[in-house]
Amino acid sequence: MNTVKNIFKPYERDGRSSMILTGRPIYDFECREDGSICTLVQLMAEYAKRLHMVMVRYSLASGIVVPYNMYEKADSETIKKILSANGISNTKCATGNCNASQELVDILRGISRLASAPTANNWQDGETMKFLFVFEFTSDIMPNATTVNQLVARELIYNLVCSRPFLDNGNMFILSDVTEGKIDSQVQGLIYHLFLPYPNYEEKLEFVKGLHRQYPNAQYSPELDDQQIANLSSSTPNRGLDLVFRASHISGCPIEVKGLIEQKSKDVQTISEETISMLDTTRIKDVALKGENVRVPMEFLRKQANGLRSRDKSIPTNILLLGAPGTGKTDMAILTAHWAAVPIYQLNSPKAGIVGETERRATLQTRIFASTTPSLGFIDEITEAMPMQRTHNLDSGASDSVMQALLNTLSDNSREGQSMLIATTNCGYKMGAAMRDRFVVVPVIMPAIEDFPEIICSIAKQISGVSINPQDNYIQQAAKEFYDKHIMPRRIRAALKLVCQQDGLTPKAILDAANDANPLDEASWLAAVYADLSAISLTVSKRLLPWYGREDSYSFPDYIKQILDENMEVDPVKLNQELNRLQPYVNV
Repeated sequence: MNTVKNIFKPYERDGRSSMILTGRPIYDFECREDGSICTLVQLMAEYAKRLHMVMVRYSLASGIVVPYNMYEKADSETIKKILSANGISNTKCATGNCNASQELVDILRGISRLASAPTANNWQDGETMKFLFVFEFTSDIMPNATTVNQLVARELIYNLVCSRPFLDNGNMFILSDVTEGKIDSQVQGLIYHLFLPYPNYEEKLEFVKGLHRQYPNAQYSPELDDQQIANLSSSTPNRGLDLVFRASHISGCPIEVKGLIEQKSKDVQTISEETISMLDTTRIKDVALKGENVRVPMEFLRKQANGLRSRDKSIPTNILLLGAPGTGKTDMAILTAHWAAVPIYQLNSPKAGIVGETERRATLQTRIFASTTPSLGFIDEITEAMPMQRTHNLDSGASDSVMQALLNTLSDNSREGQSMLIATTNCGYKMGAAMRDRFVVVPVIMPAIEDFPEIICSIAKQISGVSINPQDNYIQQAAKEFYDKHIMPRRIRAALKLVCQQDGLTPKAILDAANDANPLDEASWLAAVYADLSAISLTVSKRLLPWYGREDSYSFPDYIKQILDENMEVDPVKLNQELNRLQPYVNV
């Protein structure tokens, strides 16, 4: 019910008589105060009645719709006479029998006549009868004006929302649409805009209670309860959760985590127009990242995950995992969401081929992500997924719009303690200072040779469930072979999956896989080294380096030894020299 109160708040508190309502669809489900479930639009009609308003809806498919059953017979007859006298009651587009743009003009003219009536109409009890006009799916009937009728409709809306009689009589006018930014741009600039967010955790929890009444036979799997369901379904329409409960009620099958995640993933992709996708954190529950190269980043991320879980505002809102490809950066991001017990949303490029669409999709992505708290955002290979530099309008400003929207997200202080964004890249040099400085850079460098046996055995267990001793002679040989060929964990996983399908994962088969693997070419290896050195140069604190506090026991690879001084500290001069030497390989 709070959602409906928020819709009417600008009218009751500020006297705003007109608005554009976007975001959550008005046909989504909501709980009444008595716990029963109905649509938001039904609740809007009931709330309007409390304010002595008649809600009149219009869409191309339904025509004029008035909930006459809510009123006494005499009042219903009065409403019908008023609407009919102003030419509002009869529509033909619902039957496919008229010109849509002309019908819209006729309806708006009728509303204007009703609004400018010299005397107000009254209910039977003597109260002034007011009207709430709701135009649904407005982007279908009111796109950017190109025809004469559309131009006329725009003028009529302008005159209506500025009409003194319309304002003085307490009427209200709503243009409703799920999709933000597709309504005529001049109309958007004229009318107050209210974005209706999707239900948060508390609202979902209340809705779950209503679903129990609606679907008494619905069951949960043992690992679920009301709180977990509310958390797993937050920031999405209630209709999706209603479908899950209805299916369980009918089939007798319990609701499971996987089904909830799948439904939420579909909902998120739909409402964000595929600019956001939800990742499944359950897929990495058995992942165990091994090696000194990941120890410090993992400790740092776990600490931040605990902070996010407790809503600690001191944790960083943006983290960049920087280093060579294939070192586990993506798994680290997903593990962070798992530790924090929050959903993880991947932010995809909002760029579109149509002028103006990129800007709209970027705004939509920013708004949807902002409404998903608590959550973790994720941008994989950010330097490839998102524009990093100004383009001087080479693509009509689309890239600049995406970059600005991302910068706004990164700079949003309201996210402190509520959401975190983790990005990964091996090309930190592609990021401008304005973008990079908004992140805490965490190096994730390539593993040392001593790490490889444990890495191999961990991957083998994830693939086949077989536990193998890292000290096994075959594993030790395989480790040296993979290391000498500069093959990182991602490619080791691919090699072991292949051999698992053929011969099973025995230590001897793993060694054979290592011997059969093609080495990384020289140029790609030097590019990977550059990525690691770049990560070291950009980190804000030496505490985030994998050898911090363990300089005497850490096994430094040769390419890192070259940038250290006699005290095993990073020498900035040597580091810059190496980066300059390797610069030609960075675009590999």
